Amino acid sequence: MAAAVLLRCGGLHTAAGGSPLQRTTTPRRLITKLPSSCCVYSALHTVVASEDPSGERYKNIVTSGSHSFRGDLGEAWSAGGTAPEPKDYALAGLALCTSMTIRLFADRMKWPLHHVQVEVQELGKGSGSVPDGLQMTLKLEGNLTSQQKERLLQVSAKCPVKQMMLGKMRDGIDMKLAP
Repeated sequence: MAAAVLLRCGGLHTAAGGSPLQRTTTPRRLITKLPSSCCVYSALHTVVASEDPSGERYKNIVTSGSHSFRGDLGEAWSAGGTAPEPKDYALAGLALCTSMTIRLFADRMKWPLHHVQVEVQELGKGSGSVPDGLQMTLKLEGNLTSQQKERLLQVSAKCPVKQMMLGKMRDGIDMKLAP
């Protein structure tokens, strides 16, 4: 699949003479008129969710590269509950990314980390589909000092999925209709 090109840039740029580039606004987003050589982005990773060909409501097939897996809504939504819900995948992505971020750092530092486990729990009153917060619990096994454990806790905050969930993407999320 060819990579899609995003022609928008969130950086601050100046024209050759040092004057700011012209900016125009539309109802949906800010558009900067940039020189053709400036910050052309390409899709780094693509995940596609499509309704299952069986026609059963809410069942989806998700593809990511050469991998595929299923998604569904639970019985509370009058669905089959035959696969994890979208929120389960989001929380799993956060747990996976955090675990791998910790592992990569510990390996690079050659620290004696033998096992990482990350648990993510939703917090809230149960009155909506968006939780009030998340509680992450890290279990780090190995002959680590308290300073090493504290440093791994700090490093875990740099997980890219966590940064995305906290809204730290410079250009946000852009939605469009397919042609």
